[in-house]
Amino acid sequence: MDEDTRGCSREGYRTGNYRPYKTRHKRKYKLKIFTAMREIKFISFLFSLIFFTSCHSELSKNEILTIIEKDSDSKKITVSFWTGDKELIERKDIEKYKKLDENGLITLDSIGENFLSGIYYRISLTDKANEYIIKTEDKKDIQTVEQKEIDRLLGEEKAKRELVTVRVATIRIAEIKDIHEIPSENRGQAKIVLEAEDKTPFWLLNKDTTTRKERKIYLVKTTDGWMLDN
Repeated sequence: MDEDTRGCSREGYRTGNYRPYKTRHKRKYKLKIFTAMREIKFISFLFSLIFFTSCHSELSKNEILTIIEKDSDSKKITVSFWTGDKELIERKDIEKYKKLDENGLITLDSIGENFLSGIYYRISLTDKANEYIIKTEDKKDIQTVEQKEIDRLLGEEKAKRELVTVRVATIRIAEIKDIHEIPSENRGQAKIVLEAEDKTPFWLLNKDTTTRKERKIYLVKTTDGWMLDN
């Protein structure tokens, strides 16, 4: 009996009504492969479902909103400018400072002209500006050694100067979209649409006057939860 007639009855062998061994073996092999592929597809589906669910439950819009609101500095738009006995204002910015002077937020006294750059002014803040001030820094606290030497050579080392930072607007999160989490790296990212609102009179000093913009933020997951990855 050859290899193709193995497992065949005598009657089947005599009448020729039998299936060759190789054919039956191939069909069983194909069935096993088909079953295994179905199991692999099902397992892949489960992993995809788990991944999809984790992405949307772990890092949601509400979660991102809460994280950003914890960072109070991210909700403010600020601008800094110098005040003091002798400040040079570029010609393109003079009208902005004059407007602040007219609104009673600063006092502006012209004390000389620089024909190449602009006009020298004595600038000081009024009490009306206090509600917008974030911080003030004395020139001596932030000057470099080189700047101090330049002031000494110009005879201006005793000049009073302060760098003032004021609030020009607050930020509202108008939209959160395209949330993407990478569980294997404990990282995520999203796009947020920001809108500037509650603009103060100092808004005109802001170089970027766009009131609505989109930016991408990056997040990292720690033992304390999600936080901004600056």
